[in-house]
This record gives sequence, C-alpha cells and structure tokens, in this order.
Amino acid sequence: DELSMEAKDYNREQGTKVNATQDNQTGILIQGNTMYRSERRISEPVFTIQKPVVKQSTLLKAENAVHRPATSTAPAGYLLTGFDSRLAILSETPLVFQEKTLLLTHKDAPDWIGPEECFVATDIPFDYMASTTEWREYASTLELIQAARSKSLDVGNRIHTIIHGRLLQPLLDMTLLLIGLPIIMSCGERVFKSIGLSGLIIILFMVVCQASTYLGGYADVPVLGAWFPLLFFGPIAVYQFLGLREK
Repeated sequence: DELSMEAKDYNREQGTKVNATQDNQTGILIQGNTMYRSERRISEPVFTIQKPVVKQSTLLKAENAVHRPATSTAPAGYLLTGFDSRLAILSETPLVFQEKTLLLTHKDAPDWIGPEECFVATDIPFDYMASTTEWREYASTLELIQAARSKSLDVGNRIHTIIHGRLLQPLLDMTLLLIGLPIIMSCGERVFKSIGLSGLIIILFMVVCQASTYLGGYADVPVLGAWFPLLFFGPIAVYQFLGLREK
C-alpha cells in the first residue's frame, strides 16, 4: 500500500484527495476535503446519514474526522470534532440500525468521546478511502481480501480477479519458464534469434494475462479471468517440457 502513496501524501500541508465512498450496509456516504494518511485524518468531512436509517437525510459536517480501528469495546469508524452539536440527531444517540450501532456521542461513551465530539461507525477501511484508482494494484493481497469480504464495500469483480491472479502468479512464472526455455535452447548459438523469440513469447504472455484480467473485471465469473492464462499456456508448457526431456 505504501507504493500507492504519492510523495505529497506525506506532506501534512497538502495531503491527498478523498474518494467519496458509501457504506453499502448502512447507506452512510462519506466525503471530505483532504486526507492525511500519517494522521489517519480527514479534513472538512461530511457524513450523510440517509433513509432508512433516519426519517430525513442528515448531514454531519465537521472540521476533522479521525479514523479509529475496531476494539473490544467499540466498532471501527470515525471520531468527528468541530461539528454543529445542535443537530437533533445527536440527541437521539446511540443511533442503531439493524442491531448495528452507527452513531455515538459523549453521553454514550464518555471515556473516549469528548463533549464536543461524536463517533460514526463504519467498516470502510481508511486506506480504501484515501486511495487513488491504483490502490487495488499496489495494496497487499491481505488488504484486497479484507476489502473483498467487507459487506460495506462494493469492490467489483476486478478485485477478485486480481486476488486470484496474485495467488496464481508463481504458477504463471513457472509456465512462462517452461515455454521459453526449450525455445531458447533450440536456438543454440543464434543469439539474436533467441532474444527475438524470447521477447515475442513474453509480449504474448503479458498481452493474454492483461486481457484476461481486464475481461475478468467485467465478467460474471471473475475467477476465470485469472485462471485463463494458466489454462491457455499450461498445456503448451507441459508439451514443451516433455519435448525437452526427450532431448
């Protein structure tokens, strides 16, 4: 995930853009001005609590929202500071929806929520909101699996394709080796021919893998997008390997 951060992300003055994200479980829409990863903080956040959680959509505007991970006594979510404490919804806390606590104030948890603070619970990971479109490419496999399992997020089929692709990568690397090695050995001392064929094989392999990943992101069976290169090149690799053994 560190690789997906631009240099300015570490600059507290600039921060990075916030991606508006909706919690699919509760319908809460989270927006903001700037996100600071080192502080896990969103400046000028706007949390929109919508129907059917409340009778009328309510905006919680604050100066800052700091992400808090889940603990044994509290769910994961954002601690808001510098907001309008006169909002009617804050007098009705704790706000519960489908047996899940969504909103807490100082009177609900005075040990960790200050008098001028409130807490909005959500399972949306902080890094997911702070990420750019390249997040899924640079996030760790564990982070991708957690995002795919989260009921609060709609990550799409592309995430599942990338996860399976990463798990299959060692097999794909071995497949490419078994295809290319016999061809290189058959060229003997013809160096330029060997280099040319190797380049063509690698390009073809990469094109098929990238095309499969792209199609898997839009298919009803995303796993097939990850497995197709192995199914396509696997028999060729076996044939090449058997031919090499005979020689």
